[in-house]
Amino acid sequence: MRTSPRPFFSWNTCLIAIFVLLFAFANLAAAGGPESLFRVSNPPPAPSSLIQAAGCSRADVQAALTAAKDGDTVLIPSGVCTWTQGIDISTPKAITIQGAGMEATTIIDNINKLSGGGQVFTINTQAGKRFRMTGMTFRGMAPDTYVYNHGTILLDGPAQDFRLDHLKFDRPGTSAIRFGGAAYGLVDHCYFDLSNFKQGTVILQPAWGGHNYGDGSFAAPLALGTEKAIYVEDNFFIGSGVAGAGPLDSFAGGRFVFRYNTVQNDVVGTHGTESSGRYRGVRSYEIYNNTFTSNTLLFTGVFLRGGTGVVWGNSFHGFGGETGYKNAITLANYRSDSSYNPWGRCGAGSPWDGNTDPSGYPCLDQVGRGLSKLISGDNPTPVGWPDQASEPLYIWNNTWSPVPNNPGELVSEQHQVIQRNRDYYLAAKPGYTPYVYPHPLAHEMFANAVYLPLLGR
Repeated sequence: MRTSPRPFFSWNTCLIAIFVLLFAFANLAAAGGPESLFRVSNPPPAPSSLIQAAGCSRADVQAALTAAKDGDTVLIPSGVCTWTQGIDISTPKAITIQGAGMEATTIIDNINKLSGGGQVFTINTQAGKRFRMTGMTFRGMAPDTYVYNHGTILLDGPAQDFRLDHLKFDRPGTSAIRFGGAAYGLVDHCYFDLSNFKQGTVILQPAWGGHNYGDGSFAAPLALGTEKAIYVEDNFFIGSGVAGAGPLDSFAGGRFVFRYNTVQNDVVGTHGTESSGRYRGVRSYEIYNNTFTSNTLLFTGVFLRGGTGVVWGNSFHGFGGETGYKNAITLANYRSDSSYNPWGRCGAGSPWDGNTDPSGYPCLDQVGRGLSKLISGDNPTPVGWPDQASEPLYIWNNTWSPVPNNPGELVSEQHQVIQRNRDYYLAAKPGYTPYVYPHPLAHEMFANAVYLPLLGR
C-alpha cells in the first residue's frame, strides 16, 4: 500500500524551532534593549579582543594599552583614580579606550603642568587606524598656572575618523581637548564643565596638506559641508560667565564644525593670524543650530577674528534683566590695532597685506578671505601679499534677544576692514549643503551594539 511522503518538518519540529528563535530573540532584546533587534548596523568589525584593565590607575591602564593591538577594546573599570603622570600613545593604534561610563570611571588629573605639558592622554594617530575614547570622566586638580592650554587629552596626527564621545570634563585643570596635526573626526555627546574659566576644545590643524603652521590649510580649497573638519556636535558646555576661555578656540589653519550644542554662560571664539606668533589663523568654520544662553552679560556669543564659513540657525538669549549677549556675532581683526610678529600691523604698510586703501585692506587671513598661494618656512616666504581670494562669510536665520540698556547688534564689526556685503553677507551661502547629521561616526555605537552586553552596557 502506497503511503504519503513524510513531511520534512513535523508540527512538533516547527514548534520547537519557533520556541528556539523566540528564546534567542528574547535574550538579545534583554541584553541590548528591544530596539537592538531593529538597528541598522555596519558589518561586524574584524575579530578583536576585549582587554580588561585591572583598575583605573595609570599603571593598570598603561599595561592594558601596551597589550592592545589594532582592533582591540581596552576596558577601564569603574573607580576614582588620581594620576600624577600621563600616558603617551606614541605608536598609533586602531583601538577603543572605554570606561564604565561618565561618573563611573573617573580620572583625577593631578599631573604637573608647569612645563607646558601634563596631558592625561597624548594620542598620536594615523590615517586608517580608527581611534575612539568613550565613557569616562576627567576631573581637574593640578592647575595650568601659565595657561598653556595643551589639553587634558591631546590628539595629534593625520587621523580621518577619530571619535571622542560620552566623556565628561569636570572643571579641568587645563583645556579639555586639544588637536594638532591634520586630524579630522568627531567630538560628540560630551559634557564640559568649564565654570573654572578653562577652554573646551582647542582646534589646530597646522600640518594640513603636509606643511606647517596652518599654511597648507590656506593653500587648499574650502571643504564646507564635507567630512574634512573636526565636528563638535551634541555636546553641553557650561562656562564661567566671563568671556575669554570658551567652548572652542581655533587657529593654525583649523577647520571645524560646531553644531547642535548647548552653550551656557560662554562664548565660542577663534584666533586670527595675529597673537599666536608664526601660526596662521582659523581657516574655516560652520557654526549652526546651537543654543546659547547666559545668566550674565557677555559681549558676544560668537567671536570671529579671521577665516570664513557659515553661521546660521543659532539662538542667543538671556534670562531677563541685563543678562544674555550684547551682540550675537562679533567680527574683528586684531592686526588693525597692533603689530604681531612676523606679520606686522595691517594698515601700516605690511607686505603681507593687500594695501588697496589706507586701512591695509585686505588684511592677511581676515574675515572673508581664504585660499592663497602657499607661504612656508619658520621665517615665512615668499614675503608679500599671497593673492588671497575673497571668500565671504555668510550669516543667516540666527535669533537674538537684545539686552536691555546695552545696545548691541546681531552682527557687530569691530574694524573697518570688515564690511557687510563685501566680506560677509546676511544671507544663505549659495550652493551650501550641511554635512549629514548625525555625523556617520556617531553610528559606531550602534554598529557595535551586539557587543555591548559583553561590556556591561
